[in-house]
Amino acid sequence: MCRLIHGFVENRGFALSVICVANYLIDAYGKCRMGKEAIFTFKEMERFVLKPNGITLLSVLTACSRGGLAEEGLEIFNKYQINPDVKHNGCLVDMLGRSGRLEEAEEDRSGDSEQR
Repeated sequence: MCRLIHGFVENRGFALSVICVANYLIDAYGKCRMGKEAIFTFKEMERFVLKPNGITLLSVLTACSRGGLAEEGLEIFNKYQINPDVKHNGCLVDMLGRSGRLEEAEEDRSGDSEQR
């Protein structure tokens, strides 16, 4: 289904150079548990020199969480820290928890509260 949506978007002339289109596709791939495709779309944004925003980061982290791609999600989170809020942090904890790394998530979050 997600690939059909992606094909439709491209056939209609919408490009990944528009942030809302890219965000939608990344979110759709995440909901379909297609994390690798979400990451590919996220990286395609760079090709269009499109700067990810908070919604983009949340969508790709969710896709990584659901797709079992914790390492890739952490890499993206650390590279594109876009003023993460409670939703981003919650998604990060979910991603690490699903991959059996809950202790690491607790350490990261306790370190954040100490820095404030």
